[in-house]
Amino acid sequence: MKKAKEIKNVNDKRKKKVPLTLESIQQLITRHKEVEEGKRLASVGARLGKQVLKRMKSNIKKGKNEQQASNKPKLAPTEIKKEENKQQVSTSTVIPELALSVNPKLDPKDDFRGKIITAKWVWFNGSFQQNVLLKIDKDGKIEDIFKEDHELFTIEEGKIVDLGEMALLPGFVNAHSHAFHRELRGLSQIGNEGADNFWKWRQNMYKLVEDIDYEKLKKICIDTFSEMLSAGITTVGEFHYVHHSNKADGFFDFDMAVIEAACEVGIRLVLIETLYMRAGFSQPDINPEQWRFSCATVEQFIEHVEDLREKLKTNDLVTLALAVHSFRAVPIPEATKLYQYARQNDLPLHLHLEELPAELDDCRLVNGGKDPAEILLQNILENGETEEIDSSLITAVHCTHTKRLNLDEFVKRKNKCYLGDGIPHLNEFDNICLGTDCNNRIAMFEEMRWLAFCQNMRTNTRNCGYLHAEKLFECATINGAKSLGLISKIGDFVIGKQMDFFGILLKNFKLKNFCDDKKLLDSLIFGGGNEEIGTTGIGGIVKFNK
Repeated sequence: MKKAKEIKNVNDKRKKKVPLTLESIQQLITRHKEVEEGKRLASVGARLGKQVLKRMKSNIKKGKNEQQASNKPKLAPTEIKKEENKQQVSTSTVIPELALSVNPKLDPKDDFRGKIITAKWVWFNGSFQQNVLLKIDKDGKIEDIFKEDHELFTIEEGKIVDLGEMALLPGFVNAHSHAFHRELRGLSQIGNEGADNFWKWRQNMYKLVEDIDYEKLKKICIDTFSEMLSAGITTVGEFHYVHHSNKADGFFDFDMAVIEAACEVGIRLVLIETLYMRAGFSQPDINPEQWRFSCATVEQFIEHVEDLREKLKTNDLVTLALAVHSFRAVPIPEATKLYQYARQNDLPLHLHLEELPAELDDCRLVNGGKDPAEILLQNILENGETEEIDSSLITAVHCTHTKRLNLDEFVKRKNKCYLGDGIPHLNEFDNICLGTDCNNRIAMFEEMRWLAFCQNMRTNTRNCGYLHAEKLFECATINGAKSLGLISKIGDFVIGKQMDFFGILLKNFKLKNFCDDKKLLDSLIFGGGNEEIGTTGIGGIVKFNK
């Protein structure tokens, strides 16, 4: 036995590797590839989009999706053993049929489970503190937190890992992502003729999904999620609406590609399964290029969600949330049905709200002059049922053009969060979480500081909404966890929560003179970036290392 102060620094000896394993999930899902010679696939592209959609809608209405259900890839069954009324993932090495084989080798230096972690600075109870030790259990949860000088504290030799000249923080929670949009990086055409609005950008997005297939989507998601790990993001809420493949039985086929990608990379995923039903407020049908997004009925969508929930119930890494893409894409009665289902099943519900001026104009034309926010308040968040609304975890995304009066009403009704990725009118009482959205730039430090900068420029002040460093970090962690329904599991270093973290390298030119408890967080948020991130871990296992 040795005292806690005799801690060996292993940070400099850690080998650089690409960690793609998740020991807490022994078997991952896979795509069962079609290899039968001569099998005809539906042709790609908008020119046949209407025909494919028509066939899919017909199958939905006639209940002829049996073939799809039988061929859809299954999640590998995870063995569960019950001990003291708790579920624990078995360490069985048996690989079931169709399970994706993952490299079982895990460098012991990258596995903090069953060990005690410390670093020069640890973010704990809202501030950077020294001599803090985090005891991690075998399931990757924080078992205990204590100070190094605890008089009764003794530890077996080799059980302490000192990360040395690092600052250890809870992992970022990316509450709103469209992973496949990252593939449009380099095609912004910002500043060029013809790149003047969102709608022209959307045409590029349609071209991307026109010929996408399962493996291509999975590869894009793997690249996106891997980059997120390098940016300190440990949880991502993937607002997913590209559902259907070209296969005759490809209804909601692509959902599994996103799940597989997250499991391979090892990032914590909340799949925000998104309902999309029409092209616009006055367009009851979808456009040909939108057929991959569409579901004909709410009932069919919920049936698919139930199927996913069953498959994911033993998966510790992936959970579900729901989304109404927007009132532009989902009629009010159907949006209300999905909200009620989400509330009954304690699932978070997200929706894009008032992102663009055209959305407000079109909504007013067909809804008696009402804005989408007013529709949300009057038809879904009805009667001021604050207790039920508080438990329903609604997140309104963007709110770029939402009136301050309606934002105040959201706060009054205890609406959990809305995402500050536009320039809404904010104040100190708003619940804000952050997301990288199109993923052209994946950097939560930038998301935080631009949230503050935009508000200050809008009001010609330096303290709009009191968005100081501590509050901004809360937006990027705790508030994101609330939005995704994971606040009991992630968001901060608390006993019982998962050990999801990232570490900042303190020995660098930008930070070396600003590493005290008063300056460090402010220096990071307003002067730092991804280049300062040296390691990222999920469930006590390192997933990224410089």
